[in-house]
Amino acid sequence: MSAFNVLYLGAGLIDWGHPDGSTPWNHSIRVEKQLGKRLKMVGLVDCDVSKAQKIISDKRLAGIPGYEDTRIFGSIVEAAKILTGDRIPRLALIGLPPAAHGTVPGRDAEIELVNQFPGIALFIEKPLSLEPDHSPVDGVAAVLRDKGTITSLSQLKIDLSKVREENEIPRLTNAIWRYENGACGSLLHGLVLHDGQYEVELVVMADGWIMRLVDPYDALPRL
Repeated sequence: MSAFNVLYLGAGLIDWGHPDGSTPWNHSIRVEKQLGKRLKMVGLVDCDVSKAQKIISDKRLAGIPGYEDTRIFGSIVEAAKILTGDRIPRLALIGLPPAAHGTVPGRDAEIELVNQFPGIALFIEKPLSLEPDHSPVDGVAAVLRDKGTITSLSQLKIDLSKVREENEIPRLTNAIWRYENGACGSLLHGLVLHDGQYEVELVVMADGWIMRLVDPYDALPRL
């Protein structure tokens, strides 16, 4: 059986899941099951190199085949310099934030991939855009169509103007209330884009007390 070279973009939960298995997202497990011993994970591209190294190290320690020669890269250009010959990837799984997609240089992951690795197939997890203006998405689609790139989208772009008002989720919710015993409660919930993944804190305040639970979804929450 011939090896099937795979390249990942992104060291986040969507591609690799949570260490404690609490998230339903983990494309790496699905790829491992599908390809079996054919899997050859040639590279992982992420700006957080130490995090990427930890992911591959854990795969090796678990004895999962296909990660023996995986290289870590900080950019697609860096990966293209090394992944040549029999290491050229046939498939790239893209798990990057929406801001990394489009036609602007430096924020054009799909276009850069097909330029550096002609003939590569793409699996795109994140939405290509959260903006009402879909022209960047259309620009990416045009390039992939012209190059004949095999592409699969896990999540399609959404026209928010067609979402019923009762089905919309507010971008920001801030609520404060008072309990019958005199205590106060508050809730702040936001759907915002930033450089991190998830930021969650639960805070309880009372006379003489303040308790803050940080990252309750993490493997090591802090109190």
